[in-house]
Amino acid sequence: MGFLSLDKKTRKNNKIKERKEVINKIESLIQNEGLEILNEGYYEWKIKNWKQFSDKKCSPEFTIGNYNWELQLNLNNSFDDNKEYISLNLKNLNIYKGELFHIFTKYIFCIRNYYDPSCIYYGDVLSNYYNKSQYSFGNQHFMKKSELYGKSNNFDKSIIENDRCIIGVYVRTYKLEKEYCYNEIKSHLDNENFDVLSEGIFEWKVKNWNQILNDEFSPKFTICNHEWMLKLHNRSTEPYISLINVDAENDISVHIGAKFVTYIRNDDSYDYFYYNHENKHMNYFNNEKNSYNQKIYKSELFNVGGNLNPLFIENNTIVIGVFIRTYKYDKEQCMNELNQFIKYYGYYGELNEGFYEWKIENWNQLADKEYSPEFIINNHKWRLELYPNGTDDKNYVSLYLKCIDDENDPTNHICIKKVLYIRNYNDYSYFYCNGVLAYKNQSMLYYNKKNNITGYSQFIKKSSLFSKNENLNKSLVENGKCIIGVYLRTSNYIRDQYKDEIKELINDENRNVESEGFYEWQIDHWDNLDKEEFSSKFYFKKITFGRHTWMLQLFPEGNGEANKDYVSLYLKNLSNVENPNYSSTSHICAKAILYIRNYDNTSCFAFEELPLTYYNKNFNTSGFNKFIKISELYKDNENLNCSIINDNRCIVGVYLRNYEHKEGKSEYKEFSNILKNKISNRNYNVLEENLHEFKIENWDQDYHDKIISKFIIGNYRWELEINPNDSNYNNYVNVCLKNLDVENDDSILICTKSVIFIRNFYDYTCYLSEDNNDSFTYFSKDHNSFSFTIEKYKLFDKNQFAYKSLIGYNKCIAGVYLRIYDIESDEEENEIIRRIEQEIVETKEITKPQKFEPSSLVIALSNFTAYEYDQLDIQKDEFLVVTNWNYKDGWVYGHRKDKINEEGSFPKVFAKICNTDNNESNTLKDKITPNYRINFENKVRQLRSQKNMEIGNSETQIYINRANLFNDAFDNIMNKSPIELKNRIKIIYAGETGVDAGGLLRDFFYQLSKEIGNPNYSLLQYSKNENSYELDINPNSGVAEPNHLNYFKFIGRIMGLAIFHKQYLSLSFTLLFYKKLLNKPLEFSDLEYVDPEIYKNINWLKKNQGADKLCLTFVIDEIDCFGNHNKKELKPNGANIDVTDANKQEYINLVVKNKLYNTNDEEQLNALKEGFYEIIPRNINSIFDEIDLKYLLSGINEIDITDWEKNTDYEGYNKNDITIVYFWKCVREFDNEKRIQLLIFATGTSQVPVTGFKDLQGCGKIQRFRLKRFGTENDLPKSHTCFNRIDLPPYSNYTQLKQKLLRAIAEGLGSFEIE
Repeated sequence: MGFLSLDKKTRKNNKIKERKEVINKIESLIQNEGLEILNEGYYEWKIKNWKQFSDKKCSPEFTIGNYNWELQLNLNNSFDDNKEYISLNLKNLNIYKGELFHIFTKYIFCIRNYYDPSCIYYGDVLSNYYNKSQYSFGNQHFMKKSELYGKSNNFDKSIIENDRCIIGVYVRTYKLEKEYCYNEIKSHLDNENFDVLSEGIFEWKVKNWNQILNDEFSPKFTICNHEWMLKLHNRSTEPYISLINVDAENDISVHIGAKFVTYIRNDDSYDYFYYNHENKHMNYFNNEKNSYNQKIYKSELFNVGGNLNPLFIENNTIVIGVFIRTYKYDKEQCMNELNQFIKYYGYYGELNEGFYEWKIENWNQLADKEYSPEFIINNHKWRLELYPNGTDDKNYVSLYLKCIDDENDPTNHICIKKVLYIRNYNDYSYFYCNGVLAYKNQSMLYYNKKNNITGYSQFIKKSSLFSKNENLNKSLVENGKCIIGVYLRTSNYIRDQYKDEIKELINDENRNVESEGFYEWQIDHWDNLDKEEFSSKFYFKKITFGRHTWMLQLFPEGNGEANKDYVSLYLKNLSNVENPNYSSTSHICAKAILYIRNYDNTSCFAFEELPLTYYNKNFNTSGFNKFIKISELYKDNENLNCSIINDNRCIVGVYLRNYEHKEGKSEYKEFSNILKNKISNRNYNVLEENLHEFKIENWDQDYHDKIISKFIIGNYRWELEINPNDSNYNNYVNVCLKNLDVENDDSILICTKSVIFIRNFYDYTCYLSEDNNDSFTYFSKDHNSFSFTIEKYKLFDKNQFAYKSLIGYNKCIAGVYLRIYDIESDEEENEIIRRIEQEIVETKEITKPQKFEPSSLVIALSNFTAYEYDQLDIQKDEFLVVTNWNYKDGWVYGHRKDKINEEGSFPKVFAKICNTDNNESNTLKDKITPNYRINFENKVRQLRSQKNMEIGNSETQIYINRANLFNDAFDNIMNKSPIELKNRIKIIYAGETGVDAGGLLRDFFYQLSKEIGNPNYSLLQYSKNENSYELDINPNSGVAEPNHLNYFKFIGRIMGLAIFHKQYLSLSFTLLFYKKLLNKPLEFSDLEYVDPEIYKNINWLKKNQGADKLCLTFVIDEIDCFGNHNKKELKPNGANIDVTDANKQEYINLVVKNKLYNTNDEEQLNALKEGFYEIIPRNINSIFDEIDLKYLLSGINEIDITDWEKNTDYEGYNKNDITIVYFWKCVREFDNEKRIQLLIFATGTSQVPVTGFKDLQGCGKIQRFRLKRFGTENDLPKSHTCFNRIDLPPYSNYTQLKQKLLRAIAEGLGSFEIE
């Protein structure tokens, strides 16, 4: 036994020795080449059943150097050149199972006799990089199969003996160098035959991995002559790394074609790095899209707990890197990028595309409007239209694409996507395009007869054309040269795509759509149609409001002799006609598109748009007498190869959109226009017209009493009286309009027309009005009322289709639209009286003929909204041509000056003939109208009639040193009670002998208002409107003056005292300030006074698409009292929320709210209000609006010479004396500034009452301006401001008068004569 044991031990030691010899042999074969060894090891796989291996076989799993491996033996290689060999592979199981290792190894395979280690075969030394893409390597020609069994020269035994052998592998792993990491990443980019410009790598060490909550940005870095930045988004479901190009973000013309790979690695070792192995496509960096993301797959990089694989992070630090390769930008690259703007998403018909470039050789010689040469893309004719100085803003270039196919072909419809661009003459990579990436905006553009041109009024800022990019040293326009281009793609119409085009033709104008739908009427035998045909009845289902019934009315050969060459087509509402229960108070608000199309080809159609129309009992049809020429129905469209009528068949259709009608500003205006248009003018001059409504909140409670509302229109007092239960009217309710001024004055005669109505409390479309609105009503002492009666049951009769009644929830609104006519002369008044008598006898209508030229250029005096099919919408100040002055009573017929085909009728009263010397560029100037003056007088009278606006009987003296005016005034005013200040105020200036008969008081307010308005006091500041010197509260006033709130109370008192004592302040505040002072609600338009720039930008944002490319977030910039800019978030985390078209309304609301209701000046405003309302009653805000208050405080400083001269008295002169003639000639030659100086010289103030010179104040009452003869021609004129008087010597020539007057003004301002 002992000998046997010794023999086993010897054999075991021998095997160990033999194994070491094998290992030593292999070690000597592997050269390290200076690489750092991480670990190494040897493994043997004992095979005892070789013949049972039919194909492939894997060894057991084994570990070398902390990695798991297996050997793969392949006995039957599939390739012909490998069939004679066995192959061996070394597979890393860690990487195979998803672990993110990168391993560099050198290794040797061997195979030997199972019993004799000396019978061994060594393979070649192999070296490989193991990674996610490749985790198995080996030798496909390891050893010939024939050599496994036969004895060779080297061995006296075969490798395989007794079906046994041993396969071994020696593995040595090395530490990776960074070059390997970089090379592997680079190898992942395929250049795809693009020419490489440059490439580079950047690495960013992130030291606070666990503290990154959302986004983290790297420092900026430069690669390939461009500035870049990385963004790490670490806390989303799938984290990602973004590459941002800073150049493209800051320069609209930069375009870069690049591929890149982002990666993450261990800070200390290149063995552990990760990148996304997905294919990397070409990325186009530009101003519209300047960043691209690459995902980090959590399943690959993070463990089950959601934490980063610990192999990649040490001490909370990782390295994030990016490899960027940029490519040459040629025409193909440019087209590839532009293609991203015109991609189609979804299924469309056959697609065609085209590209055109227009060379500009000398930009500086371009005219204000330039056309490109005509070009053809996809069988359509096009041209580019360039406005180098813009169409509406000279700071921008405007660019449009116009289709110039046959404009008279009504069937021409084109569906496109397009992008317009401008580029450097020699470089395709430097261009700008004003488009939206297709994935952001998938809508189509439709070209048709209504819209044959699209583009951008603000295509690009002119300054951007010439600004050079710092890195590229290029600009869009260089040496006067550039290229302007268009890339467009058209699509054939598919299925119901024509309906999308039709829907886009209607502008909802912010109305709520109640219901909408298409109806199509198939006509199989056009030639067999009667002269008048009706479609089937149709309706569109509505969830709440029941149904409206409609019908199409068709005249194939025209409606009447005048239209015999045309098809006439109308839309008819049958709701009132068919249903006896349908309320007469119902009014349906709708827009529609009428069309006729080819039976099979939906892109061949002609259409006309019906404007917003109100259908009711009396008006239920709208449409077109001349819808389309009959000949056009059979005319072939060249592109479509068909006509509207083919094989005697076609489709007649309508797209109808009904609107909800709820109470609001626009609805109120529309309702007012509806009532207004019920009245014709008879060519009389309108003095004033207005709509008056009053709310009846509880009809049952008021049912047994008269309901009365009093109001003023045209400076006359009126009363609207409702008698719900008058026995004289039995089953009727009587509504009576009375004039209260004529009751006791037989000298007053008022000529009117009116519409009296009752309507639903909430819905303007549910109303009932009198039908006879075309007769004059004359109010006099003997005839002071006009009545309108309504059957009581109609008040509560619910409209079957709207489920509403005039009185709902016990509420309604009653009112009157009243128009008052001006009786200009005694002769005209007598004529009216004669006509009244004639009306009484013959009951005939009044007429007043007026001569007009047969065809005249006119300007519209007001907006008018058409409500019948033959009428024309017009806008105030629009130029029109009247072709028929006697179209019908009170109406004219004409067309727009530049659009002859847009024609129709409109009220004659809205047409003012333009003089031959009129220029269209002259617009009507805003001015204070006579009607406004009348209303203003009434309001002032109402304010001053209050008991607490009466001046006290005592006198309050105020002592002022002119050198210390502001402080003396503050001390005097603030040390007196409001009651004392409401006494008659006497101003005493230190060292002056003037007696204050009113002039010193005026001078006090004039001089003090200039001090108050001085921004150097830091109490007030100029508004942000650059074109205005209006004042507003300085929210930072407390920084310069700790006592600022008392000063604001003082200012409030001064403003109140100026109104109370009928004085004017020579300063003006913003309308927003007056609104706040009156506690009026603020509106969006008020933002213009707070921040004109933001108002302009917000207005643009509201009306335009493309918020995404503005790079806005929910943050605004605020400036503190020290001029520092601070970012303020409009909502939590607002800095990280981008403004898009989807959320821009929320952004707009928050900006407006923040700006309008900013409380920075709240303390100052409250202090000012406290002082103001100590003097003025608080109900002033129910009498005056902000404009009224502005004029009440400051009057006007635009001097009307005619009004001044008309309201001047003379003493010792008459108006025809040569001195007086010279005086007014001189005043007329003065500019407005000099006229104001003259006014100050004469009256002590620079302001004129809104009501004109007739109401100049002096001595505490109205004191007209007076010129008094005085002295000799050697004397200077003298002023007496207390009495609004100039003593004027009798100068005999004009030059002498002008010189003396100018000298007197210069020397006499601020001095006072003793009276």
